Amino acid sequence: MLDKNSRKKIIYWVILGCAIFMRIVAFFDSDNFHGIAMGKIIAAYSLLAHPGRLIAWIVPAHGPLHLYLVAISLKLSGNAYASACVLSLLFGVGICIAYFHMVRIYFNEKTAICSMFLLAFFPLHIVYSVLSTAETAFLFFLFSGLFFFLKYKNSNKDKDLIFSALILGLASMCRFEGGLFIIIVTVLLVQQRKKALIFLLVASLMPVVWMWCNYLLSGNFLEFLLASDNIVKTEFRFQRSLGMNLGFFARISYWPLIFKSYFGLPVFLIACWGFIEHGFKRQYREIVCIFLSVLVFFSYKTLFEELAMQPRYGMSLGLLFLPFFSIKFLEILKLLRKRSVVVLLVFIIYVVFRCAFLQVSMMPRTPYWINQTASFLKENVGSDQTVYIETEEDNLKAPLKIYSDLNLEQFIDYNPFSQEVELLNVNGLKHLRFIVLISRRELKNLKEMFRVNNCKIYEVKNYEK
Repeated sequence: MLDKNSRKKIIYWVILGCAIFMRIVAFFDSDNFHGIAMGKIIAAYSLLAHPGRLIAWIVPAHGPLHLYLVAISLKLSGNAYASACVLSLLFGVGICIAYFHMVRIYFNEKTAICSMFLLAFFPLHIVYSVLSTAETAFLFFLFSGLFFFLKYKNSNKDKDLIFSALILGLASMCRFEGGLFIIIVTVLLVQQRKKALIFLLVASLMPVVWMWCNYLLSGNFLEFLLASDNIVKTEFRFQRSLGMNLGFFARISYWPLIFKSYFGLPVFLIACWGFIEHGFKRQYREIVCIFLSVLVFFSYKTLFEELAMQPRYGMSLGLLFLPFFSIKFLEILKLLRKRSVVVLLVFIIYVVFRCAFLQVSMMPRTPYWINQTASFLKENVGSDQTVYIETEEDNLKAPLKIYSDLNLEQFIDYNPFSQEVELLNVNGLKHLRFIVLISRRELKNLKEMFRVNNCKIYEVKNYEK
């Protein structure tokens, strides 16, 4: 007969095995069709081709650390697509371990096991665990850093605080909101002024060097934030063009309600119940302060259209909220006694089947017309010829570039049209062979060579053969 500790260890390894299995299945089911994911691969190729751009932050609205990791994996493997996705897969599995230990050290082992189970079958996290974006790397560093911070609160050992600062610094180099967590943790240490100062200095070391390089290149310490703001405003304009409701209530309630979409209504309601009942107890002060501070910041920035309404951005908030579901759910099971086995079984079935359904529906897959367009370009564009892609949805550009298997320098990024009309600025475009137009617009002055869905390819006759 196994004792309680042995049973807990078995449950832990079974859940971790399920998490790995779900992400491996998603890895083979996914083709990485995602604009930013493909954009990271293109940026990694560009970085390796031009190492002098190391400090130029090729994708200025994104932190550089994940890009560097993608470039290193590409250099080592030679296969950007596979290596970048494997990198996300490793971080996606790693966060399950880091998250379990963070919840266990702050709450207890049962709460950690229940929360880890939901993370293992968290559909959105599974999807981004196999896409070459920075989400899983950011979450891994974030919760690893929070683990060491909470460990420091228990142990009062300086080494734990230093580890927390270093790792949260890495998180801020993956996604900018990592800097927000650094500020919040510093405030939580305010009663220990010397420790707070040490933490802030260590955590800020890499981000400050990064901002100094931005200043040397652009004259602006916050150039990366300016670029990010421009992208966010473009995103809001695009969503409005699709007829989406972006009124006051939709923006202010977006992040609280997004938790419901992550795990479903039953989990959301029980989590709210657990948070109301336990969230204001002194013993949970640090984690609640972090959660509420980030939630208020996100809601404020979204209200003023300075943070895009993207569900993936809120995964850190969702995972901070989740332990309060686990606390209340375990209390409910304890009250039910003999019926608890039935309720637990229903809960497991609900989570597993809901995850499977949502994962299948959410997994990004390349539309057939993208493959057709890419095949046409691959067959008809010579090695000394260039292509211009114009689309109403920028996230389609990067996948099309990758799938066409052309040299990335064969795509021109500036608009060859005169004031966005049908007249071409032919000067300096003697190698331009095709214009790919993905929109409802037509170019009547050029010969159409290919059409599928809203995608048209026009031939430019003034190129040099």
